[in-house]
Amino acid sequence: MPHVLQPGQTLQVFTSSSHLISPNGCYAFGLRTDGDLTLNYVPPDPSLPVEVRWSSGTGIFPGAVCSMFRDGALALHYLSARRYVPFLWTSQTAGHPNSCLVMHDDGDLVIYQRLRSLWKTHTPRDLRTVPEPGPGKGDQLHPKDKLLPGEQLVSQNRQFRMQLQLDGNLVLFDGNDDIWESETQDRAVTHCTMQTDGNLVIYNEDSVVWASGTGHRTEACLEIRDDGNAVIYASVPIWSRHAWAPWAGGVVSRRQNRQEQVAFGLESSARVSKRR
Repeated sequence: MPHVLQPGQTLQVFTSSSHLISPNGCYAFGLRTDGDLTLNYVPPDPSLPVEVRWSSGTGIFPGAVCSMFRDGALALHYLSARRYVPFLWTSQTAGHPNSCLVMHDDGDLVIYQRLRSLWKTHTPRDLRTVPEPGPGKGDQLHPKDKLLPGEQLVSQNRQFRMQLQLDGNLVLFDGNDDIWESETQDRAVTHCTMQTDGNLVIYNEDSVVWASGTGHRTEACLEIRDDGNAVIYASVPIWSRHAWAPWAGGVVSRRQNRQEQVAFGLESSARVSKRR
């Protein structure tokens, strides 16, 4: 079964196109006969019950269909020959043409326009589908170093790990809870590398899939810190999982640099106060 609903495609009950299945077979998104859109966890053990993880709450519209409209909206509606079709439920993502709906292995249902995530279900993670820790490579990724699918960086206190998952997503975990992701699933990712120009880049065989946007800063290094932050340093922090560093592109005073690092979550305000 497909795991992507392309622009112009429709889910209908009692047809071969009634649902999407994640590539690992653990999650299914479909339309029920009462008009409710549901995302279900399907245990590998057939003796266990299927669990609903997300619902549109529209179980009062029997006969409705679900379409991925070409303007970017995922919507529940009745089939009609009219040009304008009233929506019974919508993702509210119209205005983003050529978007598609993707059912991921981690249970998230996401609408993408190119590489940009527009909408997602934020499906609760099931510990049974969280990947096991792969081979560790310390807590830092230096220039020319690579993470291959399944490999990871681990903070020194062992609480946090950043793993390039087998589906191509770069994910930062706090224990078994994901706290940041690159949203690069299902893009045929081959590796993640810390380039010599300071850019952290995820590649597939043909092109760049994701980048930190920190080029032109030599001798940069990615570090997974004990406080759960992932930071790229080039003498000063130039990127973190929270944001792009505001001081990365220019020269600032030592005091201004410290003040901005406090706002960026990279240095404690107590330390700065002591230095003033």
